[in-house]
Formats: sequence, structure tokens, C-alpha cells
Amino acid sequence: MPTNDHEDYEVEEVKKDRVVVMGDWNASVGNEQVGGIVGNYGTGGTDERSRRLIEFCRDRKMIIMNTWFKHHKRKLYT
Repeated sequence: MPTNDHEDYEVEEVKKDRVVVMGDWNASVGNEQVGGIVGNYGTGGTDERSRRLIEFCRDRKMIIMNTWFKHHKRKLYT
């Protein structure tokens, strides 16, 4: 988000562009990049639920954000 140094219209413009979908999909999408949707820092292998989550994101032009940032392994699971 823009800081306090930005104009109000800039803050409002950014709010229009972001959609966050949160939930427990019970999917492990692996740790290899998939079409700009999955990053290098996911966990586990892939399965049917993983495929469905990736397709959901692909269809909606979304990415799985937590797979794009390197974390210690013990912090990858909740």
C-alpha cells in the first residue's frame, strides 16, 4: 500500500487492484515454478487438490503468494 506520503487517490487506486482469497485448500503445490502462479518456495509434492488450486489461480490470473518467499522450513506449515 502507498505510504502517508502518497495522495488519497493513489491509495484508492491500489485498493481496486487487489483481491485476496484465503482459506485452507489442503493442497501442497510443490517447490517448482508453475506458469508464474507457483514460486520456488512451496512444500511437498503435487496432487489432485494442488492441480485444482493451480487451475483456480490460472483461470483468475492469481498467484500463490506464500510460495514466492523463502522461509525456514518449520515456518512453511501451519
